[in-house]
Amino acid sequence: YTLANWYPLGSPGEVEIGQCAGFSGDGVIYLNGLKRGKNVAIVGDVIKSGSTVTSLLKGIQAAGCHTTCIVAGCEILEINGRAAIAAVNSAVPVFAVTRIHARGEQTKAAEDLDGKVLPPTPVHLQKREGYPFDGKKRIAEIKRMSVKELQEKTERIHKAFVGIPIIRNDLLSYPYSFFGLTDFTPAMEASWVEDLADLCVYHGNFDNCDVVVSECDRGGGPMIQAICARVNKPFVLANWYPSVDGCGMSSNVQIGFSGVGNIVVNGLKPGDRCIIIDDMLSSGGTAEGIINSIAMMGAIPSVGIFASEKLYPSERDGGIPVRKGAIRLRKAFPYFGIVSICQFIAEGDKTQNPSIRIGDDASLTEEV
Repeated sequence: YTLANWYPLGSPGEVEIGQCAGFSGDGVIYLNGLKRGKNVAIVGDVIKSGSTVTSLLKGIQAAGCHTTCIVAGCEILEINGRAAIAAVNSAVPVFAVTRIHARGEQTKAAEDLDGKVLPPTPVHLQKREGYPFDGKKRIAEIKRMSVKELQEKTERIHKAFVGIPIIRNDLLSYPYSFFGLTDFTPAMEASWVEDLADLCVYHGNFDNCDVVVSECDRGGGPMIQAICARVNKPFVLANWYPSVDGCGMSSNVQIGFSGVGNIVVNGLKPGDRCIIIDDMLSSGGTAEGIINSIAMMGAIPSVGIFASEKLYPSERDGGIPVRKGAIRLRKAFPYFGIVSICQFIAEGDKTQNPSIRIGDDASLTEEV
């Protein structure tokens, strides 16, 4: 599967969905990873005006692909997004798990003229077999993975991050690469997420966790859902907002090419023990913003588990690669644990494996 992502205007990408402002100025939404002639299903959370879905429909068509259906968790009837979708392609069936009215002070279930609650759009909703389940038992099973299985899963993740072309762009202050897990070039294989979920559970201590936290952007969402399906823990996703009026706890921070903005976390209670999950630790800005927001809510950010960690060449001849993101986090939060599944060096024309894994205390100083 693939997710549409925002990039600064002028950045490379495959199918342009539309231009929009971002935290660092004008930007563009790209949809990557589609191959001509493929059948595509669009999955979303809420159908409102339909503008997001119609943009995706046009992008999928531009990629030479065919949209088979549109599935959403909810549809707000007053905004009539279904009509906007039909105006672009009336042949694509639209399904919503539930439909609601957004009138008055609270949302309400949609009703027909006779006052009966409308059933959801015809979609078979069956309770998933095996739920609810014992998360501790599943954690223990994963912790018992054999050394061979652990090495095989880790190697598959390494291959997704090593040997990838490095792009240098005047808009970017650091070398950038398009990965399947972060930019969906190529489209993400479900097996990557399954391997990552097992590895994160193996290396993490989810028995001492109340809520798992990640960000909505890029690979964090798919990772956290797969992890929480194993450990049976609730999760929340942090969002970027241009302002924070009416939102949860926010932290103002600058990250990579996204610039300055507010990262907002909702749904936590004071005392909640939190593990942060994300696809990559690079500059450390996203993680710093999430940690700040968690702490301001009175919750406890204990450790971050990252699918990958970008290392930077040392400025000294013979020096070990620099963990810029990890250094930034350790300086701001000395108590915060950092776990990375794989590491790569952003040097030369393609990402490379470090000669040795960089993870001792010396690698978290600025003198390396």
